[in-house]
Amino acid sequence: MIRKIGSLAVALTALSFLSTTAADAQTAYRWTDENGKVHYSDQPPTRGDAEARDFTDNAADPSLPYSLRQTMADFPVKLYIKTNCESLCEDARALLKNRGVPFSEVLLDDDASIASFRKTFGADARVPILTVGSNVLKGFEAGTWNLKLNTVGYPPPPAALKGK
Repeated sequence: MIRKIGSLAVALTALSFLSTTAADAQTAYRWTDENGKVHYSDQPPTRGDAEARDFTDNAADPSLPYSLRQTMADFPVKLYIKTNCESLCEDARALLKNRGVPFSEVLLDDDASIASFRKTFGADARVPILTVGSNVLKGFEAGTWNLKLNTVGYPPPPAALKGK
C-alpha cells in the first residue's frame, strides 16, 4: 500500500512539473500605449512605437502588484476567438483590455486549432469563450465575465473605481 501511494505521489509530481513547464513556455507581451495604459497579450503590439517586453512568466513580473501576480498564477485568463467573429470577439477583447486583465488569446484559424477547440469545449461551442483558471465562460456576456473576474481577484473595471 505504501509503495503504491509513493508511486502515485511521484507520478503526480512529475505531471505537475510537466504542466507547469508547458505553461511557462508560452510567450506573453506587456506594453504601454501612448496614453500610459498597460496592455497584456500573447500577441506583440501592432503599433511600432509601443514599447514591448517579452516575458514568459507573467506572475513573476515584479512591476505588477503582488495581488495581481497571485491572481494571474492561480487564475490565468485565455480568450478563444475566430477571425470571422468580428464585433462580438472585439467586445470581449476590449472588456479584458479596458480592465487591464493580462490574458492570452487563441485564434482559431486552422483545422487543427478548431478541432482541438471542439474537443475541449464541445462540438457545438461557439466563440468567444473565456477561461479563467479552470472556469469556462461560453459566449460573451459582459456582466458574467466581469463577475467571474471580480470573484477570482482581478482589478475591477475602471467605472467601478470612479465611485471610490
